[in-house]
Amino acid sequence: MATSRAYLQELIPSSDIVTEWKSSAATHWTEIDDDPDAPTTGSYINAPGLSYRNKVDRFGLTNPNKNNLEGGFDQIRVGFFAWHPSGQPNIEVYVRVYVKGAWTGYLTKTVTGEGADEGAIYSGTWYEFCCDQNDADDIQVEVKSSSSTEAGNSVIIAALRVYIQASDILTAATARKLAHFI
Repeated sequence: MATSRAYLQELIPSSDIVTEWKSSAATHWTEIDDDPDAPTTGSYINAPGLSYRNKVDRFGLTNPNKNNLEGGFDQIRVGFFAWHPSGQPNIEVYVRVYVKGAWTGYLTKTVTGEGADEGAIYSGTWYEFCCDQNDADDIQVEVKSSSSTEAGNSVIIAALRVYIQASDILTAATARKLAHFI
């Protein structure tokens, strides 16, 4: 059985579920549906200051192509492009995903980039899931602002993606071939 680390599917924000952050658009997901490797820094969501402590934005994602998930998946990675305004201290963002009917724990990411020109990609991965292709349908992603946001501090997210992958891909076709040798 071959081991693969290639991402099987890239899931893109496609709906708003909870919108507590600030956005210039009526829909928040349209502000962050860019690729983190090539974000549009003019559209974003942000949590500006004291009144936005512990606020959540939660998104539904595009459904994956199930033909590419025949062997299931066991890892989920979230990547997002973010920054904070120049002259402000670094700020934390918490990210988690909903999969198989439950939320993962939060991953804490400290945003250090000052201004959009110094923005960076932040990512985190959850391992050891045992998911079949149907478990990919209802994945959600949530970003939560820091509880320690001081007056005037802000965090800005311009792009977000969720990637699902398998560490060992064993497709049904491969399993049928191997069955002849067992």
